[in-house]
Amino acid sequence: MKQKGFTLVELLVALPISALIVLVIAAGYFQITRGRAEIAQKNIAMGDLDNAAHWLVRDLVMAQETSLTPGAPPTNSITLLWTDLTHWALDEDSVEHSVSYYPSGTQLVRNYDGEVNIVGRYITQAAFSLDNRVFTVTLTSQPGLPADSVTRTFSSEMRTDLPP
Repeated sequence: MKQKGFTLVELLVALPISALIVLVIAAGYFQITRGRAEIAQKNIAMGDLDNAAHWLVRDLVMAQETSLTPGAPPTNSITLLWTDLTHWALDEDSVEHSVSYYPSGTQLVRNYDGEVNIVGRYITQAAFSLDNRVFTVTLTSQPGLPADSVTRTFSSEMRTDLPP
């Protein structure tokens, strides 16, 4: 009578092949899972930098005076001053504005006329410099591991005074 089933040789060949297939599938799964987490962290970092850059550019283009010395090495904080020249609109009162950006732990803080807001939550490095009326800003955001950090550098020209 013929018996049904696998021989010992067939099992010894099939077992390592099956184990290899399971290992390849498991490694692929873990790689995809880890990759998704890294991408998510980098997206958080880029969103963090975009938000900080939005507020910085908004204030940098208005600046008439700054705490930066032209040509000096970058610093981690900046103060900007400007005047709203509204007398052309028949408003005789001009309004003075002041804004400062400075790091506080891993946050980039914006103090606009005494109102304090956080514009970057994972900012681990900020560098501000001025050369020939052009601001250069470098920000690094790191929401997770060091491999998840993103650095962006951008420039903005200081405004020229409007004629009275």
